Amino acid sequence: MPDPVELEVTSAAALARGDERRIAGKRLPLPPAAEAPAGAEEPEGDGDQRSEAEKLRWPIIQAIRGEHPSPIARREAMLKALEDSGEDRGRWTTAAPEIFAFWQRAMPDDAGAVLDPEASRCFRAGCEVDVRFADEAAYERAAAVLRHLKEDVPGHGGRVQTPPERLPSGEVQATWILLRPERTD
Repeated sequence: MPDPVELEVTSAAALARGDERRIAGKRLPLPPAAEAPAGAEEPEGDGDQRSEAEKLRWPIIQAIRGEHPSPIARREAMLKALEDSGEDRGRWTTAAPEIFAFWQRAMPDDAGAVLDPEASRCFRAGCEVDVRFADEAAYERAAAVLRHLKEDVPGHGGRVQTPPERLPSGEVQATWILLRPERTD
């Protein structure tokens, strides 16, 4: 059995602040969107040495780091960037429900993460599943666990939890995003 892999993952809020610039142990190739000069665009053609997976994940990272009027707007931008990459039902996506279920089992009882791993949706840049928590404190406990979670064979390019959305019931909902792995074969 291979040694566990520790992923360097951080919350959407930390990425937005620029506190962490690594996903799956790799330094991100471009500065945060908030620091990019006006009109700056992604490199095209031969000058762009990023992998296909990095190119697909990049809009999500930009959405995390971009300036937004509220955490809900950041959450919506992250989910839109994921959805805009286009639906994907490739072989790599079949592991998403199992990975989300593993993340759920890793949560402490007091985090109370409620989700249906089979309800996950996959896109070219990654997969998502909605998660409900009793309150914001439970959300924060789950975020801390998710950031430091060790997986034997991750099968993905990192993980992100969106900012929470407060529901009328008093619960909060977030979305767990499983980023596309480098290799999908």
